Amino acid sequence: MSNQCQKCGKEIEENVLLCAECNVPEPNFGEPVIEKKKKAKRIKLSKPKIIAICLVVVIVLFFGKILSTPDVVSIEASYEGDDSAGVVLDDKNEGFIVIGTREDGEEIELSRWKIDNPKTLVADETATVVVSFGGYCTDTVEVKCSTSAVKELIVEYTGEREEGTIITKDSSGLKVTALCKNGDKKDVTDACELVKEVKFKADKSVNIQVKYIDPISGETFEESKKVRCSTVTIESISAKYTGSCEEGTVLDNKNDKIIVTAKYQDGTKEEVKGWKVKEAASLKADKTSKITITYEGKSCTLEVACSTMSKSNYMAKCKSISYKELARNPQKYEGQMIKFTGKVFQVQEG
Repeated sequence: MSNQCQKCGKEIEENVLLCAECNVPEPNFGEPVIEKKKKAKRIKLSKPKIIAICLVVVIVLFFGKILSTPDVVSIEASYEGDDSAGVVLDDKNEGFIVIGTREDGEEIELSRWKIDNPKTLVADETATVVVSFGGYCTDTVEVKCSTSAVKELIVEYTGEREEGTIITKDSSGLKVTALCKNGDKKDVTDACELVKEVKFKADKSVNIQVKYIDPISGETFEESKKVRCSTVTIESISAKYTGSCEEGTVLDNKNDKIIVTAKYQDGTKEEVKGWKVKEAASLKADKTSKITITYEGKSCTLEVACSTMSKSNYMAKCKSISYKELARNPQKYEGQMIKFTGKVFQVQEG
């Protein structure tokens, strides 16, 4: 039997509602056509399969680790990381440097090393750990905690000391060092407070006093340093001579054997340079020469006796003895000035 198309009325086959021409879908200019995505298929694994896969992964990782382990024969370690209180020394601390030595002597930096007994750094203490790798262990690695309480202060001053100089906290030459309980030293000058400003006066010493609060212990430290003013008043000068006293020696500004000492009003003494001889003198036989030395407005007289004797003076100081006495006891007169007389019986020329 034939049937008619419900849209155009053409004859069509039985059990068909529309002809081939009317069965074309109309375009949709409204909402976009959304294509449905195919759902991904999930692979279902049984529990035995999951356990088997995990075992395979563990075995691969284990043997891969063994095969990748360097063939070292010894190891040594050092620590260059943070050493403040609270830091943990374990195998996660990147401050450790572990070096392994191969059989051929080659050194390589190692990873995957272990610390079986981790330590936490504590203020004023030194922690020790042992690093291990592939069955080898290092000697004890000591790490001193840098966090330490102060036990005392040291005050130093190397700046200007002339009369009128004022010392403040920012003065050049002022330095304060803290000695810590762990043995370290640290400069705490900027963290210190100057109790009061001081001013240098001639012939006097000043007391530089500082105060410091330790941030670790909270304890307050006070320390002082006495420094003498470089401007001093000379009370007097004196001179001595340590050189040659032979005839002809000149006593002048160039003679470095003349030693001049200045005495100050505070009672101290020191050897000084830059003195002058008012009038130079030459040593003469049998004479004592005098020169006047001046320094910083002060003067003194230096006397030097000549060690050279004139012929007449030498002869006058000789002791008379007989030749027979000299011949019998020569040792008795050794080093002495003596004279004796004799008679010439014969003269032989040639």
